[in-house]
Amino acid sequence: MTKELVFEQYLCANDNTDTDYKNPTINDAAEQDSFGNSMDISENGLYCIVGAFQDDVDPIITNPSDKIRQGAAYIYERSSQNDPWVFCEKLQASDHNITDANYLDLFGTSVSMVDNYAVVGAQGDDGNNLFLSNAGQKNGYGAVYVYEKNTNKWNCILKIVRPSPGNNDNFGYSISISTTLSSTFLVIGCPMMGSGGSSQPGGPPAPPSNDGGVYVYKLNQILGGSWEFGLVQQVPNTHPPNPSNVYWQF
Repeated sequence: MTKELVFEQYLCANDNTDTDYKNPTINDAAEQDSFGNSMDISENGLYCIVGAFQDDVDPIITNPSDKIRQGAAYIYERSSQNDPWVFCEKLQASDHNITDANYLDLFGTSVSMVDNYAVVGAQGDDGNNLFLSNAGQKNGYGAVYVYEKNTNKWNCILKIVRPSPGNNDNFGYSISISTTLSSTFLVIGCPMMGSGGSSQPGGPPAPPSNDGGVYVYKLNQILGGSWEFGLVQQVPNTHPPNPSNVYWQF
């Protein structure tokens, strides 16, 4: 089974759907969660992941205009390609909390999976547990969370941020993970990354160019049996500058 094949079963984030659809599996749906904005299926066809980047993990929001939009992703599994999909687990950012540090993280903007690994992009994340005193002051660096399946649990094993983050980079806006015979690679898009620089010698910094770029990581096993993603290459946008912004990415 390849990723190009269409899901044969309707997956829904609401338990009040038509009876024609079997196994509506999520019962915490809310307005404007954007369930289904991103999705992927494993190469063996036994796992799938669905992003809901506007999900309010906590607290419960009663007014859609007050949404925190921390975001979430849902994992489904099945025993064989002939079995129905069954909800397995709801993923949240491993460092999520009820502070405004997770305001508009948009966890679930992008998702990808291969074998026993799932990755989730959070384009609005503010870096490594950065606490904001004002939820309106978002830096929007972006981040990517890597999960590994261990028995019946998907555990977050790593959070990846851009080595030199900039405001509104949107690192993690797009992601893709794949394997070769001997290696696992993760590609992360950073569409708003810009070179910046100075507008004139000795003058104030020029606005970021927002040309964008791509980061390529390789999975390496380290001492102690744990895993880490090592940066292999940063791929900048080599196209001529465009005043209208290119937003280049995979």
